[in-house]
Amino acid sequence: MLTFLVLILLLVTLTAYICWKPPMSVVLVPFRMILQIALKYLIIVLCIVGILYFYFGILKRQYSYYGMVLYFVSMLCLILNIISAMRVVTAKSEQVGISYTAIKAGTEREDYSLVEKEDYAKQLGIKLCKVFWDSDSPYKNTCIIYLNYGGWSVQDESFGAQVMKFCQKEGYSFVRLAAEKMEQESVLELTQKTDKAINELLEIEEFEYIYLCGGSAGGHMSLLCANKEAGDENFPVEGIDKIEGIIALYPCVDPGYSYDYFVDNDAQKQGLLGKMGDKIYCSLYQGDTGTFAGETRKLNESIFGVRTDAESYYESTAIINCLNSTDIPILIVQGSYDSMTLVQAVRDFVDELYKRGRTVSYLELPGVEHVFDMLPTVAWERCESEMAGFVRANSF
Repeated sequence: MLTFLVLILLLVTLTAYICWKPPMSVVLVPFRMILQIALKYLIIVLCIVGILYFYFGILKRQYSYYGMVLYFVSMLCLILNIISAMRVVTAKSEQVGISYTAIKAGTEREDYSLVEKEDYAKQLGIKLCKVFWDSDSPYKNTCIIYLNYGGWSVQDESFGAQVMKFCQKEGYSFVRLAAEKMEQESVLELTQKTDKAINELLEIEEFEYIYLCGGSAGGHMSLLCANKEAGDENFPVEGIDKIEGIIALYPCVDPGYSYDYFVDNDAQKQGLLGKMGDKIYCSLYQGDTGTFAGETRKLNESIFGVRTDAESYYESTAIINCLNSTDIPILIVQGSYDSMTLVQAVRDFVDELYKRGRTVSYLELPGVEHVFDMLPTVAWERCESEMAGFVRANSF
C-alpha cells in the first residue's frame, strides 16, 4: 500500500513537468488537479516524512533496502515539488501599456465580511445574479462581476468561490452572474443577453469601479461582454457601459482551436491521436451533442457556419475579442499545461493584443492545469496576488 501511494505521488509530481498535446494530455488532468490542490500541503507532508525516515532509518538504523528506496523517491518528489512551487510563485507577468506590482491580497487592510445584499436574478430575467458586499468597507464601490460559466452553461457556486474570497480580503463587492444559454441559442445571443443583464444591474447598483471576471468559457464571455461595440455586422456586441478592466482566467479565447483538436476528423488523419488518444477521443470528445467537442462545434457553427479551416475561426474570434472602441485593461492568467483551454491559442491571442497596442497583462503559470482557481492552491495564490496589483492599479 505504501509503495502504491509513493508511486502515485511520483506520478502526480511528474505531471508538472510533462507536456503532451491534446487529447492525449487529458489523461493527465486528474493528476495535475491533485497536484494543484495538494502542492502547498504536500511539501509539508513530505518534509515530515523525510524527517521521520531520517530519524528512524539513519539515526536509529531501523532501515531496509526497500524502505530506503521509498525514502529517496519521496525526497525526489519533495525536491521536484519545491521546484514546481517556486516556478509558479516566481512567474512574472508580461505587461503592455500598464505597470503594477503583484501584491498579497488584503495586505494592510482589514478582514472584511461579505454578505448577500440582494438577489436580482428574477428582476433581470436571468438564471443567476447575486450581489455580495460589506457595507462598512471603504472599497465596496469596487465590484468584480464573476460570469459563472463552464462550457457556456451555468455552473454551481463552487466555481468562483476563490474569487469571492479574494473580494472579501480586499473589501470589494462581488457579483455572481449568469444568463442561462437555451438549447437553440448561439454564443452571440448569450453574450447579448448577458450584456443586457449587466447593464441593467449597473443601473440599480451604483458601483464606481467595475471588473468582469470569469474562467474558461467565463473568461471568453468576459472578453466578449466587456468590449463595447465589438465585432462586426455578423457579430455585434453591445458591451458594458462602464468598466475598468477584464480578468480572464484560462479563457477559451478561440473555440476554433478546441474544434481542431477535439472534433475535426482531420486530427486523426494527421496522426495527432495515438491508440490511447483514439479511446479518449471516442469516450470524451466525439462530436455528439452533450460532449465538450459537440458543444464547441455546435456553438461555432451557429455563429460562423460549418467550419472550413482553423484560420477562419481564429480570424473571426480575434476580431470579436480585439476590435472595440475602448482600450479596456485586460489581465489574462493561464496555466502552461492546460489540457482544456489550449495554451497556444491564448498565447496567439495575447500576441494579437500586443500587436494592436492593447493595455494587457499576461501571466503564464508553469506546469499548471485548468481550473486552478477552484481551491486555494499555490497557483491560485500567485494569480490572486496578480489580481490584487491589477485591480488596485486601475482603481485607486
